[in-house]
Amino acid sequence: MVKLGDKIKSATQFIVLFNVYGLLSCQIHESTFNIKRIPMAISARNQLNATVKHIQSGAVNDVIKLSLTDGDELTAVITSESTKRLNLAVGSSVVAIFKAPSVIVATDDELILSSRNQLQGTVESITDGAVNAEIAIKTASGTVISAIITSQSCQNLNLAVGSSVTALIKASHIVLGVKK
Repeated sequence: MVKLGDKIKSATQFIVLFNVYGLLSCQIHESTFNIKRIPMAISARNQLNATVKHIQSGAVNDVIKLSLTDGDELTAVITSESTKRLNLAVGSSVVAIFKAPSVIVATDDELILSSRNQLQGTVESITDGAVNAEIAIKTASGTVISAIITSQSCQNLNLAVGSSVTALIKASHIVLGVKK
C-alpha cells in the first residue's frame, strides 16, 4: 500500500493516494510519469470550421480574421503566444469556438456597435425555458449561431421564428482550436 511520503512511480499509485487522502500537495518530476492531455468533447454550442484569412500581429494580442466554411467571416483576438503555439498562418484550418451565452442578439439596426463580429440572420428556432431561451440564428450564407438569452429578453425583443436579428460576438470571446 502506498502511503504519504512514498515516492510514487505511476499514475495508479497517485490515484490511490488521492482516493485515500483527498487533495494532495505533491512534486512531480518529468521522469516520474508521463502526463498526457485527456481528449474531451466541449460544451460550447458554437464550433465553426474556418480558414485563417489574415493575421495582424501585435505586441501582446493578434487579430485573426477567419473565413467560415459557409462564407461568413469572423474576427478573433488571441494572444500572440497562442498564435505561435497553434502554429497559425494564412490558410490554416481552425475551429472557432464560443459559448452561446457570449452571443448578444440585437433587433435594432439604428445603433453603430463596436463588436467586430456582427452576423445578420433570421431566427430559425426558439427553445424557451423558465429562465433562458436558446435562439438558433441562421445567416444568409447558412451559418447557424446558437445564442442563450433570458426568456424576458426574448419577450422584450419580440423574437419569433423568422425575425431578422444580428448576432454580436466579441472577438475576444472566440477561442481558436486546431486539430492534431
